[in-house]
Amino acid sequence: WVSVKTSFQLGSAKNPYLVLQDKLDEVYPGLLTAIFIVFCWWLMAKKNISPLKVMLLLVVIAFVGVITGFFNPGLSY
Repeated sequence: WVSVKTSFQLGSAKNPYLVLQDKLDEVYPGLLTAIFIVFCWWLMAKKNISPLKVMLLLVVIAFVGVITGFFNPGLSY
């Protein structure tokens, strides 16, 4: 599967005092990916949402996450 990572950090860019991805990897590597998988399963199994709508919701979440800076696609232009 695709690994979901965050670039969220607190502090200055050169000296952050909290890098969220490092803390999540210490607890459980791939935690964000597992959360997204369980969330998608829950939407389809328990809420009876179609897979197409779930995929569109994931695209919206990714778009908003990149715009706000929570997800960093690592693209450079």
